Amino acid sequence: MSGRTMTRWCSGFLAMVAATASTATATDFTLTMEGIGDGAFIGGFYSGVGVTMSPNVRARVDSDVYGGGTGNFANEPSSQTAMQVPSNAVGIVNVSGTFTNFTGYYSLTTNSGSYQIYSGADGTGTLLASGSLPGLGVGPGDPSGSYSNWAVIDVALLPDARSIKFTAPGGGLYLDDLRFRIICNPTIPPVVSSYTTSLSANAGPSCTAPMADFRPFVSANDNCTPTNQLVITQSPAPGTIVGIGQTAVTISVRDGDNNVSTVQATFTVNAAGGGTTFYRDADGDSFGNPLSTVTTCTGAPTGYVANDDDCNDGDAGQNPNTLWYRDIDGDGIGNAADGLLQQCPTPAGFTRVGGDNCTTVPNPDQADANANGYGDACEFARGDLNLDGIVNAADVPLLLNHWGEVNPPLGDLDLNGFVNAADFARMLANWGSGPG
Repeated sequence: MSGRTMTRWCSGFLAMVAATASTATATDFTLTMEGIGDGAFIGGFYSGVGVTMSPNVRARVDSDVYGGGTGNFANEPSSQTAMQVPSNAVGIVNVSGTFTNFTGYYSLTTNSGSYQIYSGADGTGTLLASGSLPGLGVGPGDPSGSYSNWAVIDVALLPDARSIKFTAPGGGLYLDDLRFRIICNPTIPPVVSSYTTSLSANAGPSCTAPMADFRPFVSANDNCTPTNQLVITQSPAPGTIVGIGQTAVTISVRDGDNNVSTVQATFTVNAAGGGTTFYRDADGDSFGNPLSTVTTCTGAPTGYVANDDDCNDGDAGQNPNTLWYRDIDGDGIGNAADGLLQQCPTPAGFTRVGGDNCTTVPNPDQADANANGYGDACEFARGDLNLDGIVNAADVPLLLNHWGEVNPPLGDLDLNGFVNAADFARMLANWGSGPG
């Protein structure tokens, strides 16, 4: 590289550094712990300046204060409140921006603790600095308090630190007057540290579902804007009605300087459980089985229909359009003149077969030798044994030929099982008459 080129490169680099430096600001802030309340978790009490603490860290008020606190310390650096990390625990202090200097006071008795400073939130990233916190013994109280000796922690020139982990020994660790030099660069957008990439829901009856809210699952921080002041939005907005399948979701985090970071997620609406219910039509009669269903948003599957009106899905001839004929003689063949129903369930005393040519005498064969439209069984029962269409003297010999027989093939007009005077009397009652 020539000297002239080197000069131009160096000038440009220095200008860039100067421009970056001109946008960043440094602010010193001291956490005195006052006003939090005895025993209260500190958490986000200082979030307005971009500082938060892990959920196990509490504020303690000196027990010697009028009204009484629970702090077992004395000679505290300022006022009456200090921060306590519980016994054998780790307490974390997070800074939403970065800090380059850190000072503070700690108090321990005989056991020692430690601290570690990291480049990321919650004690993650690169370890930038660490140190031990030796036990300080027990000094005079004010008038009481075992943690009565205090020492200074002083760490300078940290390269963009974001969190401190304090490790407490048995008995716990007290800290007070923690002072940070917080660096803020308003041109840097927020950092989205975690979020959920996908959520899902089942479709409702209309084959749609309201968009889920991804915002509660987003964790973000910014080097200038406190975490609780970051504005998190999503598009489509929560509650927006969307259809079956996947919908892309854009999650945006905006800081106080109008810098925006975005991440992408997916919302899936499942068809199962939504849409229209269809019913199995196994016999293909266009009527469905109410006990066999499928619900879908994509129309009726093959072999399914929209109604549940079938009562016998194994018989295409039995459905709500089926005609039932009254079967007086119980031979499986009925007659519309005796009674007619249209329904699916089988009614008692009815059959699906109509046109019985003899409704009073069972004749499943429907025999009609003379083809006059009247079943032979009914003509025999009247006494027309020769089937010539009239009861007369020609039928008498046929009756007498079977006189006294049991279960005869002919002549048992009253169907009582044998031929006798009762059958002859019946013949005489119908003497001279024709069928019908």
